[in-house]
This record gives sequence, C-alpha cells and structure tokens, in this order.
Amino acid sequence: IPENSGKMSALTDQLYRSENSWIKLMQRIVLGFGGVTALKELGYPIEAFHLNEGHAVFAFVEKARGNTGVELEELKKKFCYTCHTPVQAGHDRFSEGDIRNVFRDEDADLIRKFGREDSGMINLTLLSMNIASSINAVSKRHQEVMQLQFPEYKDRIKYVTNGVHPYTWISKDFLELFKRFHSTLGDIETNPMALAKVQSLKNNQEFRSQVWLAHQANKERFCNLFGKWKLKKDIFTICWARRIAAYKRPSLILNDIERLIAIAKKVGPLQIVLAGKAHPNDNLGFTFINEMLDKVDALGDDNYDLLKITILENYDIYLAQLLTSGVDLWLNNPYPPFEASGTSGMKAILNGVAQLTTLDGWVVEAEDKGIGRIFGHRYNNDKIGSEFDRYMKDDAEALYNSLEEMAALYYTTFHNKINLSSGWIDIMINCIATGAHFNTYRMLDEYKHLIWDACGKEKKIAKV
Repeated sequence: IPENSGKMSALTDQLYRSENSWIKLMQRIVLGFGGVTALKELGYPIEAFHLNEGHAVFAFVEKARGNTGVELEELKKKFCYTCHTPVQAGHDRFSEGDIRNVFRDEDADLIRKFGREDSGMINLTLLSMNIASSINAVSKRHQEVMQLQFPEYKDRIKYVTNGVHPYTWISKDFLELFKRFHSTLGDIETNPMALAKVQSLKNNQEFRSQVWLAHQANKERFCNLFGKWKLKKDIFTICWARRIAAYKRPSLILNDIERLIAIAKKVGPLQIVLAGKAHPNDNLGFTFINEMLDKVDALGDDNYDLLKITILENYDIYLAQLLTSGVDLWLNNPYPPFEASGTSGMKAILNGVAQLTTLDGWVVEAEDKGIGRIFGHRYNNDKIGSEFDRYMKDDAEALYNSLEEMAALYYTTFHNKINLSSGWIDIMINCIATGAHFNTYRMLDEYKHLIWDACGKEKKIAKV
C-alpha cells in the first residue's frame, strides 16, 4: 500500500525469506505482532493461540507487554505450539544483537529469558516451547525425533499425526463407489472414518471389480490429459510428487536408469511421473531438478516404449488431485527420520493407490497395514544423523528391488483382463481402509482433546 516504504512493502513479496536477517526477523514480527493486532481490529474475542512453528511466536511477546510474574504464567496457559519439521531450516535463530536492534528493551529481555540457547543465539523453537502450555509433533515418529532433539522437553512433547481433507482428495469415481456400498459402509460423505469398513468387503467380488474400474477411470482421465506424452492406462505408472527438498531425495528413482530399463524389459513397461516445486531460494532443490532433467534428456528415444519419464511443471492442487488418484504406485522416499509427517501418500491411499515408501513420518503408523512395500534405510530411534546424509546408492538398490516386485504383481493382476483374486487389489483395499485414520476429522478431534483443552475448554482459538 502507498503508506509503506519500499523496504516495508517488500516484506510480503516472498514467504520466509532467509537471505537477510532483518527481513527474516521483520516477517516474524508481522506474523506475531501483526497477527495479534489483526485479531484485535477484527474484534474476535480470542482466548487461546495455537502457534504453528515458531514463526509467529512474537504474538506471545505482544500479549505479554505490561505483564510480569504470575500474569506471565497465566498467559502461557493460553498458548500451544506445534512443531512441523526436524530439519534445520524450520528452526529460526537470531543473534541477540539483531533482537535488541529491533525490539524494545523489555521485549528483548523477555525473548532472551525464554528463547536464549547455550550458544547465545535466540532460538524461536526454544522460545515457543518455553511459553506454551502444550507442545506437539505431527506424527508418532516425529515425536520420537523431537524428544531426541529436545530431551529436556521429552515428557511434555505429545503428537497429533497430520491428516488430509478426505472430500478434497477422494476422487469422484471412488466417492460414487463408496456410496453404492452404503449398506456396508454407511454415510461416507459425513463420516470418513467409516472407510475402515471396506475391509469387510475384501472378499466381495463385485466390490473388488468396482475398485479396479474406479481406479482405471481415474487413470484414463490422467493419461488423456497428458496425451501428448503418450501415457497409457495399461502401463504400470509410478509417481513422485511433493515439495522438492534434499531430505526427500527427489532423484532417487533416477539413480540408475539402466536398472529401470532392465526392470521394464524383464517385467513390463514403466511410466514414471515426477512433479514438485522448490522454494525460490533453495539452490539445492534446483540442483535436483536439473539433475533429473539431465537424466531424462539422456534417456533418448530408443527405450521410450519401455520407459517413459515425465516431469510435470506447475505442480498445484489440481495436478495433485489427478496424480494422487490416477497413478498405480505412489513413491515416497525421504531419508529417515527427517519427514515429520508427509501427507501426499495419505491423499493417494484414499483412492486405492499402492505405496512404495521408506519408513518415515506417518508411514510408521501404517507399517503393518499392507498398503504396499517399505524399503531402504531405517531410523533406529537413537541417533538422528544429518538431513544431508542421503544413502542414495544403497536405497536406490532397495527401491529397484521393491519396484520390480511391485511391477510384477501389477502385471499379473492386469494383463488384457483383470485377475480379481490378485494381491494387488488386496493392497488397494488396505490403502482405502487405512485412509480412514489419516484425515482432518480425526486430526482436529485429537487437537481439541489433547492440545486445545490444555488452553481451556470451549475457548475461541486463533491458529497463527
């Protein structure tokens, strides 16, 4: 707006800028002080504040002005804090000098009191945990990692596993399928937890057939949209699509192109679809993108009928809906234990899409559900390691072994006609049943009873 100087108006140009400590700090002030001020202007009688990450923790500093002693302890009861990532970039740190250059002395003293770590830096994660009545991670595995990262807070750290909104991500064909089996499943449109009942239909041949047909309708829709790439609905299709970051290892499946070609020759042709975006300042993310493009460019036309690799631009919600419902296998290969939760696979299982995944994030809670194959390096609950250790060679080999096994199962299931007794359809049904748990309805209920009630019952809560 015209009243802002150029320096101030630039603060909202790009989310979470980190190349300049002043901009980074001021953006946190906009979120914290600005968030509280906005709520006052809107006239909302907010009595509790839920901090997602430490980015908005200065809301506590604004609310604390003029309070001391017992009043501060009472104020803490109105704040709860959710940590969303173990990776370093998610934990803001500032020098005490930066803080004192911007804040009033009494504000800086309060921030120092609750947020100063042994190094002398001000850590907004530490500040958030020290001023909150409740702390939680976003999956059971993430809770374990947080307890190692912050051992002095171990007994206070709870977990609420993330979920996805089912009616955004269940495809039209699958929703219609579930409604046709209303007598067994009940009202899926108002109770997504009822999806667990699909297990009782596992031996129902009509249901098994309809699950496959609904999937094929989704896959045909996806392939038709990308017809110029000559994608076909009768070819085994694998997808990796999410935010591009180092620990998510986006190029893992492309580690050995020759091995992929060998699998395609032995078992059947493969279609691999890759999509995602990196943060504009994530140079390592762009390195991965360039690496993937180079590998695809080097593939040539000789093996195009055996192995198609497609990288889709402009990844967004619409494209994600097509991918999470229209591919056969959802690939998820973060380096454990740095995926706090992950949600893309939760979207895919709602549509019966099998999983090929490392054991991390939400998958730890679904390990025994029969939703696909789990491969690669495992976290041993003792040492976190570094997010930049990637185990590319060993985990790529494990990925290829599992991929070959899954491709073989797929092609014994569907070759000219469908084999309804196949274990692949069992996996699809297991995926749908597992999706009954990983949704926002369950998640919000747990937040209410495990987290928000710590801030007092029946209070209006601002998520900042």
